[in-house]
Amino acid sequence: MLQFFLRRLGLSIVSLFGAVLATFVITHLLPGNPILVHAGFKIPSTIKFLEQQMGLDQPLAVQFQRYLVGLAHGDFGQSWYSGNPVALDLQQRLPASLELAGFSTILAVLVAIPLGILSAVKRDSLWDHLARVLGVGGVSMPVFWLGLVLIFVFYYTLHIAPAPLGRVGTFAELPHQITGLLTVDSLLAGNLPTFSDAFGHLILPGITLALVVMVPVMRITRASMLEALGQPYIRTARAAGIPYRKIVLVDALGNSLVNLLTVAGLVFGYLIGGAVLVEKVFSWPGMGQYALNSLLENDYAAVQGFILVVTTLYILNNLIVDVLYAAVDPRIRSASLGTS
Repeated sequence: MLQFFLRRLGLSIVSLFGAVLATFVITHLLPGNPILVHAGFKIPSTIKFLEQQMGLDQPLAVQFQRYLVGLAHGDFGQSWYSGNPVALDLQQRLPASLELAGFSTILAVLVAIPLGILSAVKRDSLWDHLARVLGVGGVSMPVFWLGLVLIFVFYYTLHIAPAPLGRVGTFAELPHQITGLLTVDSLLAGNLPTFSDAFGHLILPGITLALVVMVPVMRITRASMLEALGQPYIRTARAAGIPYRKIVLVDALGNSLVNLLTVAGLVFGYLIGGAVLVEKVFSWPGMGQYALNSLLENDYAAVQGFILVVTTLYILNNLIVDVLYAAVDPRIRSASLGTS
């Protein structure tokens, strides 16, 4: 198991370096002059001074070397847009993105897996067709439109949802920061009113993202369960008189865990950095909204920092999923190491 983990860790480090290099090159090839955006006027002497001050007059190789040295010391650079260190900006916004991504993933998994199992067990029935229609509808609706519809129905019309203006109400008492997740920190502090407020603000954006990402989870669950239920050992278990519910929930679902871990990991990794529009619609102070504003301002350091953090989290997420693969199915560990 240790050998398997070290091998996966080495591949993750190589992937991270490739992502850093690609991000650096791509952000410097973006159209537009960041100096003009930052200065706001076109005085040649001022532009030349700012280029020297920011190191943009150096060759790309020299800039990349300086960037790597800064990363080694935890320095992501200075944001031109916010005026703060990029590391500080991302540190303040990362918990909000993690909280939203985690809640949406849990919600999507809790709804999609039972629907996928039901569709597989009752194949080509009314339930199966309804689940398919729900899946097609979730994929077809633009995420920003779906968010606006939920705001209109539950906030503007029914008045049962809080205003979509961040993670918590204006007059809420914020708990002492331990994890950065407001719902968790408020529970740890025993502050139930703040927990209720934070959870209420989390519901609508969480449902918006969950309705979109639950489709692949449901489809993979259905396909994996159909494949498992068609295996000879399932027919043998049924012939032996084992209750069908136990066969479905223990044998078939247990053999589908690898595929479910894959899609759940991909969904969570996508939501960490892919919820830009939802964060914008709900004024959610996460990394996605920060990256969008930085991209519009040609803020190299902020965009690079955002992509680096998201890439690191995505690679770490995949590493954890790979280790869980080996724990769930030892055959994967043996095949990866080339053993019989």
